[in-house]
Amino acid sequence: MMLNRERKKEEGPRGAPRWMVTYGDLMSLLLTFFVLIASFSSIELAKFRQAIGSFLGALGVLESDRGRVTYSETFVAYQTALSRSLEWLSWYVHREGFEDMVSVYRTDEGLRIRISNPLLFDIGKAEVRPKARGLLREIAFMLADLPCEVVVEGHTDDLPIYTQKFPSNWELSAIRAVNVVKVLMEYGVSPDRLAAMGYGEFRPLRPNDSEEHRAMNRRAELLICWLEEARERTGQKTGPGRAEASGGAAKR
Repeated sequence: MMLNRERKKEEGPRGAPRWMVTYGDLMSLLLTFFVLIASFSSIELAKFRQAIGSFLGALGVLESDRGRVTYSETFVAYQTALSRSLEWLSWYVHREGFEDMVSVYRTDEGLRIRISNPLLFDIGKAEVRPKARGLLREIAFMLADLPCEVVVEGHTDDLPIYTQKFPSNWELSAIRAVNVVKVLMEYGVSPDRLAAMGYGEFRPLRPNDSEEHRAMNRRAELLICWLEEARERTGQKTGPGRAEASGGAAKR
């Protein structure tokens, strides 16, 4: 009898520690939550931020007085939405037959949309053509779900322009960019998310040594970038009154 009692004392309790039960429940809850998030067909960022913020706050991951998602979590949601926007916009460009005039691609800065001038503007003019307004409308609708800012860039070739309205390519490129910004505002994009920049002929895609290359250089580009990256790029908070003309290392 004494030997049996001593063996029972030496064996100790069997099975995993009790805290493993709580830990396992927590892991199951986390897995269920993120599977649910991944199953959504589309991301509504406002609801996503609210949901994940409340969830992480309940787990004590966030400070109780913050009540919002951390930078990295929101950035992940933004990148996911940006990828879907890229796919959708590429499909729209293909459907409308704009492949030769519009290119959409990702960069380290964000999403860049390059639009050739024949689609946007008549020669020597800065008014947005009616044919391009449909494309800008779709871009504006896409921007509604993205926590981003948009920098509209105007570019020309190196052929000089001397008119009363446009004394040089600086003015032409800058006013064209501003007019694109105004169209985006008409379709609901908030002014404090927009900036217009005119580069004149100083940011060519190709050398201005042929008409084909000059045509490629006459363009407008929309850079859709994460909020923090946009502010670093423009040097301050963007807005409708911010229009720049710049080239190389100097700004004019």
